[in-house]
Amino acid sequence: KKNYWAIGWQNRSRGWDVRNEHFKGCLEAKDITVIADPDLPKELERVSIFEGMIDFLTILTWAQKQKINGPAIILNGTSLASRAIEFLEQYQIETVFAYLDNDDGGQTAGFKIANWCNDNEVNFGSMNYLYEDYKDANDMHVNGVMGGFAKNPIPKARLYPQGVNSLGADRLEWLATRPALNGFEI
Repeated sequence: KKNYWAIGWQNRSRGWDVRNEHFKGCLEAKDITVIADPDLPKELERVSIFEGMIDFLTILTWAQKQKINGPAIILNGTSLASRAIEFLEQYQIETVFAYLDNDDGGQTAGFKIANWCNDNEVNFGSMNYLYEDYKDANDMHVNGVMGGFAKNPIPKARLYPQGVNSLGADRLEWLATRPALNGFEI
């Protein structure tokens, strides 16, 4: 008999997204995980979106906090970005912060979320510049680099995902006119 272990948490559909050094997957139904107070108000100052649970935990480690300000959505896979958008549509949101991977999947999900933000006049902050030389926040962390958090305002150029040049001129114009985010605090 062999013993197996993994860490994980339950998603909105009562499935379990689990990870260990040999396995990354879902038991039962695949869905996003939402970490929020049960009595969430309809008007939200901020929502943070993470690609996976390990990146979420890495960002918490860097910030030396046990929770973040506002709700957090863990995609549990970039293909679930549309489910995150379904969640966002239930609220009036000022800013969405996206902590997505620096790869094609993360950029595609980031563009989808940025498009929704554009259509709904919501500020969009792509936070992957924090770990821009790495695949994701956890990759940077396991390589012995502890993330630092900007105290100064983030330049407007950071309000869009990497690869934004592939967006149309109207989208670039919209992103360029978004107000600069005033520092970074989770």
